[in-house]
Amino acid sequence: MPRYFPPGHRWNRVQDGVLIGRSEASIGLLESTLLVAAAAVVDLTFSDDVRQRLDQAQRGVAIADIARLAQEVDSYIIENGKLPVSLKNVTEGGEAPVDPWGKPYAHRVKGSFEYVIWSFGPNGTNQKGKGDDVTRPN
Repeated sequence: MPRYFPPGHRWNRVQDGVLIGRSEASIGLLESTLLVAAAAVVDLTFSDDVRQRLDQAQRGVAIADIARLAQEVDSYIIENGKLPVSLKNVTEGGEAPVDPWGKPYAHRVKGSFEYVIWSFGPNGTNQKGKGDDVTRPN
């Protein structure tokens, strides 16, 4: 009586002197689909947490940068008796300081010796220190 083999059946083969069946010889479509699905679930589970931690870290860096820039502006005021025209005037090399999201820090003069320094935040849009912008804590 002839044996029936389903479509796609692979004959057993010998590997290193051992007879290997189809299930041991390769990963099938079902197994690879399950691996991709499991990877997607892991990615969804951990990616939000990683994004939140990255955002918190970037905000922490921006706050530290703003505090450092504020100290440099204060030193500039003491040395020159006036506020700097640009943040470029208080940094080494005269380059505009850049926030963790790649945008330059902004500053605005509020009075003769009062100022505000802020980052545009994750969305990169200048909201004048509001919204997701990061400002120096008071």
